[in-house]
Amino acid sequence: MQHEFHWPRVGQVFQIERHSLNLSTGEVTTTIHYAITSLKADPAAPALLFRLWHQHWDIENKGHWVLDTVFGEDRSPARKAHLPDALSLMRKAVMTLLRLLGQDGITRNRSRLSANVGNALSFVGVPLE
Repeated sequence: MQHEFHWPRVGQVFQIERHSLNLSTGEVTTTIHYAITSLKADPAAPALLFRLWHQHWDIENKGHWVLDTVFGEDRSPARKAHLPDALSLMRKAVMTLLRLLGQDGITRNRSRLSANVGNALSFVGVPLE
């Protein structure tokens, strides 16, 4: 069913229903998500909208979630001048470096490398003398 929206630049409103199985309990939960897009229904069929939705959450899970959860970016007390931006850039650089070097488990590797400066420096090719 197609509706006409009277909001500027709204092409579609859609719903995604997701069923998840908890493997340890066998419980199935259902969540419903709603989204708004500027894409019209003709060029943006359901398959395209679903792919775009997954790409968005892939970015969210691999980037923002890691910065917020692993690096505690949202809890950072840094608020003055350019310090928040500088720290954010450093966190993103560490996250990217770990991924580029094939390090799975950013949480585990960040903890391991932060516990030993020598390991961290050798990891990026700087020998500790």
